[in-house]
Amino acid sequence: IEQTVKKTELNGGTKFVDLFSGTSEVGKHFKKLGYTVISNDFLEFAYSISKSYIETNKPPQFKRLRKEFQLGSGIEKVFDYLNSLQKVEGFIFQNYCPNGGRKYFTDENALRIDSIREAIYLWKREDLINEQEYYYLITALLEAVNLVSNVSGTYAAYLKDWDKRALKPLFLTPPEIIKSNKKNKAFKNDANELIKEINCDILYLDPPYN
Repeated sequence: IEQTVKKTELNGGTKFVDLFSGTSEVGKHFKKLGYTVISNDFLEFAYSISKSYIETNKPPQFKRLRKEFQLGSGIEKVFDYLNSLQKVEGFIFQNYCPNGGRKYFTDENALRIDSIREAIYLWKREDLINEQEYYYLITALLEAVNLVSNVSGTYAAYLKDWDKRALKPLFLTPPEIIKSNKKNKAFKNDANELIKEINCDILYLDPPYN
C-alpha cells in the first residue's frame, strides 16, 4: 500500500482517509510516515483503537484521576492501580468463562476484565477521565483481553481445550502512542455519510468482507 501511495507523488503532508479502519494498522502506518490520517469504523472496538492510535498524538496524563486517588506522577501508576483491583463478578464472569458455561476466558481473567471495565466506566461517569483517556484505557483492555482469549482468531467460538496463552493472567500495559503534530481524527460514522462531509487526498477502502 505504501509503495502504491508513493507512486501518486503525494507526500506526508497530505490527508490519508481510511474509511473502514478495523484495527487501524494501515492508518497507524501512514501516521508514522507523517500523513494526516482520518480513520472511520462503525464498530465500537475499532473506534476505540483509532481514538487511541490515530487521534491521540501524545500520551494522556490522567491528571484528575491521579489527583483523586493520589497516584503520583506517570500513567504507569494508573495501570498499576487497575492491575491490582479487587475482583468483581460481572457480565464476562457470568457468561464467557467456565462459571458461565463457556471457555473464552479463565474464571480469574473474566473477573479481572469485569473489575477493570467497571472501574473505567465509573471513572468516565464521575468525570475523572476525559474521552481520550477513557478510550485509551479501553484500548489497553482490548489488547490485554486479546492476549489471553481462548479462541483461534475470532470470537465466534472458543477452543475446546485451553490454549496456553489463555491460562496466563490478564495484565494491562499502556498502549504506545504514535506522536504527531497533525490533526488526525477518528470517526464512528456510516461511511456513506461521512464521505460526503470530509475531504481527502488519498482514500483507502477495505470494506467488511460480508
